[in-house]
Amino acid sequence: TDIVENRGGQGLVRVPITDGKRFYGINVDLEEAYKSGAQNIAKAWQKAMLLMSIDESWKEHLRELDQLKQAVQNASYEQKDPLLIYKLESFNLFKTMVNTMNAKAVSILMRGQIPQLAQPAENQPRQPQQPQQQRPSNSGNVSVSPSVPSSA
Repeated sequence: TDIVENRGGQGLVRVPITDGKRFYGINVDLEEAYKSGAQNIAKAWQKAMLLMSIDESWKEHLRELDQLKQAVQNASYEQKDPLLIYKLESFNLFKTMVNTMNAKAVSILMRGQIPQLAQPAENQPRQPQQPQQQRPSNSGNVSVSPSVPSSA
């Protein structure tokens, strides 16, 4: 609060959020986050996770459709219509993709939390923090670290 009220804090700030498995960095406007009571952080988190979930699921679905296309070509040897088999199987794959995508998105969103630093005891010296490993993101809004660093 001091940064926004007294020092005129403006600009984008990267907020670390974890789902227990990975760290995500969400870029939010500091002043808007203060005014909205961090509601825009939650909205940015939801938006980023849903888009990421849709993107990953869609890429996997396209790979599965390519595999299905190759498998269906053999159906003509069995005196079956390959196009009909492809349509039926691809629809089943799509339904499975949507269900999996929804479950994954809800799981990540429900486990998401901002990590809290442990308060060091006054008689113990403070240990230096390990730097987080983040890879650059394509959109510039979210970066993901594949593993959670161990807290010392």
